[in-house]
Amino acid sequence: MDTVKTILSAALKQWGVKHKYNQQSAITHWGEIVGDEIGKHSCPTKIEYGIIVVTVVNSSWCHHLSMMKHGIITKINDFIGEKLISDIRFQAGSLKDCRNEAEPSTEALPDIRLAKLDNTEIIAVEEIVNVSQNGELREKLSRIIKKDMSLKKIKKIGHWHTCTNCLTLCAPGELYCTVCDRKRRSKLLAEIRALLREAPWLKYHELNQYLKCTPYEYDDAKNHVVASLLPIIKNSADKPDKMTLVTLSMLITCMKPEAITEEILEATLSKIRRKKHVFTSGR
Repeated sequence: MDTVKTILSAALKQWGVKHKYNQQSAITHWGEIVGDEIGKHSCPTKIEYGIIVVTVVNSSWCHHLSMMKHGIITKINDFIGEKLISDIRFQAGSLKDCRNEAEPSTEALPDIRLAKLDNTEIIAVEEIVNVSQNGELREKLSRIIKKDMSLKKIKKIGHWHTCTNCLTLCAPGELYCTVCDRKRRSKLLAEIRALLREAPWLKYHELNQYLKCTPYEYDDAKNHVVASLLPIIKNSADKPDKMTLVTLSMLITCMKPEAITEEILEATLSKIRRKKHVFTSGR
């Protein structure tokens, strides 16, 4: 016989709200996950893109919990049964003002009353949430599912379409939903950075033959690589690491290794030590 957890998980997956349920569950069961002592001094407020924001009573507790961050992340994910959280952001504040924000936003959308649920849909929602034994979680989950279903109806009225990568609805003219687009761009930038580390002389049009990207994405990735190498030069003694300096010179000038001279290295070093920030473009 299927367990309550199995039945609930299957139902939530069918309705496409399992991720939202897991988010709300992590917030609702915070004290149970982290323990009474931490629970008394902290309160989760929202979860976005795998980051849970936690309000803490003071800066001392912020520092204390920051040292325990990785352990808390493991506890949350173990409790939920999936990799729900990748990072935690602690912020000092009053726990009296702490409020949960794990529900879908309705900003910039038509009046939700335009997509009022019918009796059949309401009954179906109640059948799903009644499987949960936690009254508070059951009430919040019911509200989340109903709001989510109404939002989907409104989006369909406004000709929203399914994301190219997942089942989430996204605005007309957009290929990806916000989450998938963020992941796609993050992956692309990481690939551009890796390619520039191997061939730091590549100009935009040259790199674009290997990886399709926008000039902005190229500049963003390139400046990220430069910024990661600058401290190595700035913190070195009178004789900075030559390989790092050569790489920086190629990134800044777009010259190939055979074209880099001692004069160019000296000019690069002078530029680095003269300016606080070094930005570059190779279009």
